[in-house]
Amino acid sequence: MNNKVIDLEKQLRDLLKKEETMAFFDFELRAGTAGAVSGVCKISKPREGQSKSKYLALLFIMDTLNAEARKKISAVFNDINWDLFRKRMPGFKSAFPIPYMTLNSEIYFMETDIYLQKDVAPDQAYVSGTLFPALISVTGMKAGELVFWEDSDQKPQTAPPPAEPSLIEKVRAIFK
Repeated sequence: MNNKVIDLEKQLRDLLKKEETMAFFDFELRAGTAGAVSGVCKISKPREGQSKSKYLALLFIMDTLNAEARKKISAVFNDINWDLFRKRMPGFKSAFPIPYMTLNSEIYFMETDIYLQKDVAPDQAYVSGTLFPALISVTGMKAGELVFWEDSDQKPQTAPPPAEPSLIEKVRAIFK
C-alpha cells in the first residue's frame, strides 16, 4: 500500500501555472435562504503549448460565512443547466465542474472547465460576446464589469489600484 501524501494545494498551483489569466469579474449570486454571496470569477485559457484541448477555465472564489452557506452555493453550481448553457453558448462542447474541498473555510472555490469545439478561438471576443452573457443568463448571477488582462505579464486593463488592496487585488496576489 502506498501512503504517499498528495499536496492538493501544490497541484492547484502547478495547474494554474499552465494557464493564462484572460479576464475576471466580480459577481453576486443568490443561494436560497443563505442570501446573496459575493465573489470573483477568474477566466483563464491554457498557455501556448500546455494543452491540446481548447477550453476556458472559470475559477469562482466566494466569501461564505458558514457550512450552510457553502452547501447552498454548492447546490447552485450543481444545478446549472448545461443543456441550456449549450443553447446560449455556440461553440460549447462540454463542461467539467471541479469542486474544491473547503471544509472549515470562509472561502468557497469552484472551478469549471468549459471545453470548446475545435473551430472556436478562446479569445477576448468569444469570452465577452458569448461566454460571459451565457454564464450570466444560465446562473442568474449579477455580474460586475468584465475586465481583461492586457498581456501574459498579468497586467490588468484598469485604473491604478486603490491605496488599500481590494478583494480583486488580494485574489491577484494569490495567482501571481
